[in-house]
Amino acid sequence: MRNANLQELLGREDYPAVSIFMPTHRAHPETQQDPIRLKNLLNEARQRLDAEVGKRPSWPILDQLERLADDLDWRENQDGLALFASESYAAVVRLPFTVEERVTVDRTFETREIVGAFQRLPHYLVLTLAEQATRLFAGTGSDLEEIRDYGFPIASSGAPGATSRPDAPQMARSNIRRAHLQEFYREVDAALAEALVDEPLPVVVIGAHPSLGFFDDVTRHGERLIARVEGSHAEANASVVAELAWPEVQHWLQEQREAAVQDAGAARGANLLAAGLDDVWNAARAGRGARLIVEHDYRQPAIIDRETGAIELISGEGEGVGPRHLDDAVDALAELVLDMGGEVFFVHDGALSEYSRVALILRY
Repeated sequence: MRNANLQELLGREDYPAVSIFMPTHRAHPETQQDPIRLKNLLNEARQRLDAEVGKRPSWPILDQLERLADDLDWRENQDGLALFASESYAAVVRLPFTVEERVTVDRTFETREIVGAFQRLPHYLVLTLAEQATRLFAGTGSDLEEIRDYGFPIASSGAPGATSRPDAPQMARSNIRRAHLQEFYREVDAALAEALVDEPLPVVVIGAHPSLGFFDDVTRHGERLIARVEGSHAEANASVVAELAWPEVQHWLQEQREAAVQDAGAARGANLLAAGLDDVWNAARAGRGARLIVEHDYRQPAIIDRETGAIELISGEGEGVGPRHLDDAVDALAELVLDMGGEVFFVHDGALSEYSRVALILRY
């Protein structure tokens, strides 16, 4: 799942907007039950639409849902699946986490659960270098999805002049070959630059030793590169590439988590830290949040005061629902910090015990 997919869904208002969620299975034979489960959910969506807007107005949306279902390849399953459809929009999102089976019909798509889970998962890019096909993948947790955009996959057109003059000195042919490869990897780097504009993420680079060397020589994104994995994997599928990249990402994340906790301590010494959900919430609402650091499994229901914007923490057990109720104020806090241009970083449980599980490094 990519941030670009999520941004398409957020804020889209088009009644009736249908959201279908279901858990899926990665392995056979369990995958055989997934199409049956989806068919039942499509029937439920049909009944809901018929009841709310009538049969004729619901036809275009049902057609969208049927086309989405027909195009699914169940061999690409992750842990969950979401289908979104309105009269003017349709999308499938595979989820690297499980979800409860349900159908909703509303003015907007149901995205809160996805947003919350998305924020808690690490995101990164993987670039596999090869002349025959340099590919780009988006990583969400341990899962990868190939990106077919920004010109990727990119193939070399060959080395002009390298073989057209067999009588040319070996050194000249070598120089031509080198210049061609440098130009090819500049093209790759330019395409990566476009991707990083939309999704400014850390990058793992995988390739044979010569390819890594040429790319390092020309790239303008060295600060984004968090790991290099040596080996030729031009034709490897996403799962194989993930097995190579994910351990490198985990190692980098551990270093980042340790640094984040140290940064919180330094910010506290400089009186630039808010700690505890109440104080952090108020500072974030004021636009002061530069970097939110929160324990991974910290969740807290709350009631929000619609006039003042303050929150009241609740136990979550029978303390009401409705527009004032937040199932998880931590997710809402993360969205708030991101919306105001801040960063969000999740650390291991217990790492922020002295800060009541959540801390915000302040801009001022």
